[in-house]
Amino acid sequence: MKQGRAVVKSIIPVQISGCIIALAFHWLLLGHQNRVLLFVVLLFTFIFTIYYFSFNTELRHKEIPNFEVSLLNAVLIPLTLYTGSNGFMLEPFIRRCVDMTSVWFILTLLLTCLAYCLAKRHHQVMSLNL
Repeated sequence: MKQGRAVVKSIIPVQISGCIIALAFHWLLLGHQNRVLLFVVLLFTFIFTIYYFSFNTELRHKEIPNFEVSLLNAVLIPLTLYTGSNGFMLEPFIRRCVDMTSVWFILTLLLTCLAYCLAKRHHQVMSLNL
């Protein structure tokens, strides 16, 4: 339960902010091929910074486990999936944010129900032992 709660708490800050960062990189290209060098330099800088934070124990995010790696995945997956030479498309990024928010809501509901059922079962077992 504790690990499940940590994963659910990390969905909004990691996945949604990852989509927003990926959208910023996508916006940088705006469907133009002449901005690829700037795109590559900024993407390399971003990846290098995330790796630097993940390998430095003092700078590593403490509250969310594997925050840096998860953020890197949350940026690179939509960026590689939705960025192409056919222009600027905002809809896939918005859809992914909505999907991840829906996943967060469903998992939060599931964990709440599971915690309730386990607490109720534990209470019944405790009353039977008395």
